This record gives sequence, structure tokens and C-alpha cells, in this order.
Amino acid sequence: MHRQEMCKQMQPFVVRNLRFEHDAIAERLPLLVDSRTGIPVVEPLQYTLEYLRPFMAPNTIERFCRVMQLFFLWLESNRIDLTERMLSRGILLQEHEISQLAELYRLKAEDFVAKCRAKPLAPKHSRVVSLEKARQLIRPTPSEDEEVGSDYLATRLYMTRCFLEALANKYSGNLALSDKYRFSLVASKDLVSARLDALTPPARGNPNAPIGLSSSEVALLRSIVAPNSPRAPWKSKFVRARNHLIIELLISLGLRGGELLKLKTTDINKAGAYLSVTRTPDDKEDTRQFQPQAKTAARQLPLSSDLVTELDRFIREQRANIPAKQRKHRFVFTTDDGKPLSEHSLGDIFRDLRKHCPDLPVNLTAHKLRYTHTDHLWQTLSALRGTADEKKTALRIHQGWSDKSSMPEKYGRRYLSSIADQASIKNQTQLLNDKPAPEELDDCPF
Repeated sequence: MHRQEMCKQMQPFVVRNLRFEHDAIAERLPLLVDSRTGIPVVEPLQYTLEYLRPFMAPNTIERFCRVMQLFFLWLESNRIDLTERMLSRGILLQEHEISQLAELYRLKAEDFVAKCRAKPLAPKHSRVVSLEKARQLIRPTPSEDEEVGSDYLATRLYMTRCFLEALANKYSGNLALSDKYRFSLVASKDLVSARLDALTPPARGNPNAPIGLSSSEVALLRSIVAPNSPRAPWKSKFVRARNHLIIELLISLGLRGGELLKLKTTDINKAGAYLSVTRTPDDKEDTRQFQPQAKTAARQLPLSSDLVTELDRFIREQRANIPAKQRKHRFVFTTDDGKPLSEHSLGDIFRDLRKHCPDLPVNLTAHKLRYTHTDHLWQTLSALRGTADEKKTALRIHQGWSDKSSMPEKYGRRYLSSIADQASIKNQTQLLNDKPAPEELDDCPF
């Protein structure tokens, strides 16, 4: 029998998908289940419901469950009962255990499982084992096992660290826990977090990381996709109107491609002048083979009067012309024969633009327009009162990011880089003129 199939049969923890259905909405929720009992593992389930489900797409939640599948197998192989440890000893993991786990996380899943199931990994209590010896005992050799990439390893360590931090926070607030163990658990949490963080491979710098379009590039793009533009690479009146509106929404609202494709007529509130971004994975109304997914949190985005008018006009004058029997759904953006627009078709819009309009950026995509929107929003927020943290919070809420997300800096890279460049030039000028560096910078958001 193939090694991978054997490992699957030996796996006591499996990832299952729970499907909720109500009205026309369905949701897929991945869960970590004990295959011997058929019951979800409590701690990962609680973490998923509290920290992941409100913000993350099902695919991200499934990735977390896959990491927990390995982690709980490792705990079982080492005979570690985290709950018992926290309540009776006030600790999470010990130094040699953290190092051992990090080494095993380098392996592909089937090799990880095989290592854990081959023999107990925990050192005997009657014998002192050095940290380096413990590492050598479980360190895989290149000839035997394949290793995952550094990004994959970083994800495993990061998700495990976040889970353990949440677990320790929960139990340290238990009133039945003595002060001695409570303080010990908090200290253990900090130690484990610091150690896992130190073992996490650093993010690789990417000089080609995406940045938003400049103002002149935005103006050029808008002129090309205008419905009556001679440069628009589409002939159909419907396709021209649809693609123009898609570009306007991506630039003006910073929507993800999946969020745009899932937009329904019922998500648009003309009276309130807002648009609802919803999380409806596995939507029964969606007939697409690969359903678009909303990765970020559900939220409401304000619409200008011009956008309300454009959306209303497109729905009434263009979408309504498609025979009703061909559009038995409420999705706003469709093909010319009424089928919900796919992610591949959305990509085709930008492939057409790049091919027929060489003066546009060669890396123009739907997601690049999300960067563009964040850049311009950063610039607008910088002119308003408020602290840097308040402005970052506003961006996180608007874009559907989590409370501690670093995405505002990542997506606003063009604008923030320009601010840094201005500061550098001012500083150089002051130094060359033998003057003190300026304490403040005009329009700086910080």
C-alpha cells in the first residue's frame, strides 16, 4: 500500500466539512474531528467559531484545521494533555517540545504522520536528554523525507502560535485557577509565543511586490474602459457597460474579485446608498463550478450618488435585457447569455486590456485595483484628523481585515513609500545645508 494511503488510515484526526443551509444561503465550515468518536475536537472548534469564522474564508479555516490535524496528532504521540497541563501545572509546552514540533513541521503531512505514528516521541522522564540531542533524534534527513517550503512552515508555526495564545488566554481567565498557576500560564504563553516566533522563517522580501496605480494610470484606465471609448477592446454594448462598471467598482470600493462576483442585486441598497459585502460560501444559488469566495469580513460600503446611479442603470438597462429564463439568479455581473461571471472571465477582462492597450501597466489585475483603492484612501485619510492607529483601524474596517491586520501597510505601499521618499529628500536637504532635520512632514499620516 502507498505510504500516503497508509498514513491516512493511521490518522486519528480528520478534517470534515459541515454544511449549514438556510433559505438560499449555504455555508461550509471545516472542522477537526476525532475519527475514533466522530466528535469535533473542542478547542480548535471554539477557536474557529470565535476567531476565524467571522473573518476568514472556508479555505483559510480548512488550512487552520489541517495544521491542527498535525498538531493534535503530535500532542497525542507525545502524550501531552494541554488542558491538564494548564490547570494543574500552569504551562503549555516546554522548550524541547517546541523545538521538536518546529522540526516536524518542516515535513510534508504524510511524513509528519509517519514520524509521529512510528514510535513515541517524548523522551523518558528517567533520563535527561539535551536539547541538541532531542533535535537530532527527530531531525529528518534530506534523503528520507521531503520538506515543505519556508512559507508553508511559517504558516504552520503562525497558526499554532495564535491558537496556543488564545487557549492560554482562555484558561488564564478561569476563576478556578490559582494565582500561582495563572501567572505561570501567562509566562508560559509568552515564552511559547516568543520561541515559535523566533523559529518562524522571515518573510522573503519581494522587490516586485504589487503597488497601486498612480493617478495618471487610473485616469488612463478609466478613459479606455469608458462605454463609448474607441480604445475599449470589446465590441458588445453589454460587455462594454459591464466591464466599465466592474472597473469603477474595483477602483472606488477596493472590492476583492470574489466579492465583486458574488454581488447580488439584493445587496445594493439604493435608498441607504450602500452596498453589502456578504459571506455566503457554497451558495445554493451559485451554479459556477468554482464559486468565488469572500475572504474578508462581511461589511457595508458607502456608495456615492454617481455609483448608485451607474449600478441602477446597468441593472435596469443592461442586465434586465437578458431573458429571465437565462438569468435565474440575482448576481449582478453575468456573461452576455446570463450566466454568473466566473473568476476566469474576470481575469479575461484584464488580459484583454493588457493585450490591446500596451500603455497600461503589464501587471494590471483586478487585485491591483484593490491596492490602488487603499493607496488613495490612505492619502485621503492622511488629510483628516486622527492618530495613525485610528486611520489604520478605519482602513481595516473598510476593507474587511481583522483588528490586528498589517494589510493597511501592505496595500498602501505606493503612498507610504512616497511619504518615506519625501522625508528622505527633506532630510538630505537639511543635512547638506547643515540644518537640523525637520520634526514634522506635511501630509504624513503618522
